[in-house]
Amino acid sequence: MYEQAAGIAGSDWMLASTIMEESPALLAKTGSEGFCQLLDLTGRAAGVNTTMAKHLVEAAPAIIARTGFEGLETLLSCAAAIAAKDAGAALGVVDRSAALIDRLDQGGYTDISSSVYGLVAGVAAGRRDGIGRSIADNLFHVADKRRA
Repeated sequence: MYEQAAGIAGSDWMLASTIMEESPALLAKTGSEGFCQLLDLTGRAAGVNTTMAKHLVEAAPAIIARTGFEGLETLLSCAAAIAAKDAGAALGVVDRSAALIDRLDQGGYTDISSSVYGLVAGVAAGRRDGIGRSIADNLFHVADKRRA
């Protein structure tokens, strides 16, 4: 665990600070094994974009509570695919993810959030011309509107 944290700390001090701030709550919620999983995901996210990794750590407690680590990993895949085209859009996806999952659940679409994120990740990763990000954004907006 300490080696993982040290590796992340070497990549970005703001990310390391966020992990340090969030670690008591994360450890309490996930235990040491879950925290190690989170550090692994955070390290992978930092390889894509350190700011996105910081936002992922901040969103992690809410996402884990709603979808478990599998959902957090799917969110990372989705955000990483979008970040390859537009880092700002990827941050928005991470930041809005807990609210979107809640809206899907409230609309009666329980347990489909991972499928939505997986679909968006596939669309965003499959397109190299910038259209993938636009389609991904539209899919999130459609999913959001479905709750109404």
